[in-house]
Amino acid sequence: LYFLGLTYKKLNRIDEALDCFLKLHAILLNSGQVLYQIANIYEIMEDHNQAIECLLQLISVVPTDPHVLSKLGKLYGNEGDKSQAFHYYCESFRYFPSNIEVIEWLGAFYID
Repeated sequence: LYFLGLTYKKLNRIDEALDCFLKLHAILLNSGQVLYQIANIYEIMEDHNQAIECLLQLISVVPTDPHVLSKLGKLYGNEGDKSQAFHYYCESFRYFPSNIEVIEWLGAFYID
C-alpha cells in the first residue's frame, strides 16, 4: 500500500494516493512515514488545516524531527498564525541550527 500510494502520488493521482495512505494509516496508526505522506498530500491539495493536523500527530511520534517542525512553522505562517509559526521554527532551529530557511524566517520575524 505504501509503494502503491507513492506511485499514485508520482503519477499525480492524488485522490488514489490519499486513499492508499489512509488505509495504511488505519493499519499502522503510529507510522511516521505514513503520517508524513498523508500530510504532504493534504498540502498538495492545499488543505492546510488537515496537513497541520497530520503533522501534529507526526510530532507526537517523532518530536525532534527538525524538517517536520519547520514544515509546521511554514504552514502556520501561511495560515497567518505568526506565534505558532515562530514556536515551531524555534523548535526546528533548536534541533538543526544550520537550516538556512529557518534562519531566514526567524531573522525576518525578529526584524518585523
